[in-house]
Parts: sequence; C-alpha cells; structure tokens
Amino acid sequence: MRGRRRDTYAYKMVNRNGRVAKYGTTNNPRRRASENRRNGLGSKLKVVSPKLTRQSAVRRERALIDSYRRRLRRKPPGNKI
Repeated sequence: MRGRRRDTYAYKMVNRNGRVAKYGTTNNPRRRASENRRNGLGSKLKVVSPKLTRQSAVRRERALIDSYRRRLRRKPPGNKI
C-alpha cells in the first residue's frame, strides 16, 4: 500500500429532513456538494471517512450502501446501484 495517494473521501448527502439522499466518493467535497445540490440530490454533504485511497473509499461507499439496504430494504434515492 506504500505510495498510494490518500486523497479520496466517502460522503453522504442528506436532505433537509436529515435523511440520506446518496452515498458517494470524492476528492473534492466542496465541488461534489455543489454538483449534487444542483442535481437535486440533497442539501448537505457530510464527509464520513478520513482521506482514503480511491479503492478504500469505494469499498467504504459500498459498505454504507449495503448497510442502508439492509436497514431500509431499498437503495438510497440518489444511488444507481
């Protein structure tokens, strides 16, 4: 793992009611929040991990989506998978 850049975060977008609208990964949370708001996918981005490698961040995102599905028996509204 030596030499891999840790520059990616896992995040969740929440709507005005505080409910999760989407989980994702980004290396620029401010830009991603703006893009998601513009697309109507929530009102606030919350970073839910420290800086990770891209691969680790994607695994974290997948785990968050899977956990959401187990609890609520559906995918987060903004996620395609």
